[in-house]
Amino acid sequence: MNRMRLVSGVSVTAAVAAAALAGCSSGGSGTTGASGSSSPASAASDTAGPTASGSTGSAGGSSGGSGSSTTGSSGGTGTASTNQCQTRSLTLRVLQGPQEEGSTTNSFYVELTNTSATTCTLYGFPGVELIGGVGGTPKPLGMHDSWEAKLGSGGVKKLQTLSPHTASAAYVTFTTRDPGASADIPRAQEVQVIPPNQRTALTARIYNVDSGYVTPLITSKTLTVGPMDLDAVPHK
Repeated sequence: MNRMRLVSGVSVTAAVAAAALAGCSSGGSGTTGASGSSSPASAASDTAGPTASGSTGSAGGSSGGSGSSTTGSSGGTGTASTNQCQTRSLTLRVLQGPQEEGSTTNSFYVELTNTSATTCTLYGFPGVELIGGVGGTPKPLGMHDSWEAKLGSGGVKKLQTLSPHTASAAYVTFTTRDPGASADIPRAQEVQVIPPNQRTALTARIYNVDSGYVTPLITSKTLTVGPMDLDAVPHK
């Protein structure tokens, strides 16, 4: 499976991207901010660039909980460090590279940045849920993680040590389709992420480096969520 390698300039809105095969090199750190909210599906910031908003969720945790208060993919697994990054010390960006036209597979990266003044660690898988629908108020779509696909994807859990203002990312794929005749197919308006071993969530919109914010069509309840195994999304 190809992973999209993201490349951005000084301004994210001026970003361009190129495809790369599986595995990504380390890159710069994220710098976006987040604010707290009591709603799992609270709207993300509308400011320019891939910013995020925080939210709380009652599920998740170290044994594979859901990515929202009702449904979602896997939560974090493993407790490799006692100095784990807390949700309140992290911000979220959801970044997407160019997608192959006509493909039924879509993807994005969830990137968590340590905004605290101390070093912390991430280990394992984040809980990921998509927020959206067909008209009306956005709500959790009830996505589930494909463990069989995950085991075959080559992602390996490894301890991610984040000094202040550095980031780690996980790679997520799902099924989609072309937008024609799609009136009854739900769209993902936001992505909700519970960091490994945590129970509260952050929420952000999907930012495509070519198109800006996007709302991809969702044609399956399955997500394939990789571990936090990338040293941020490669960009410069």
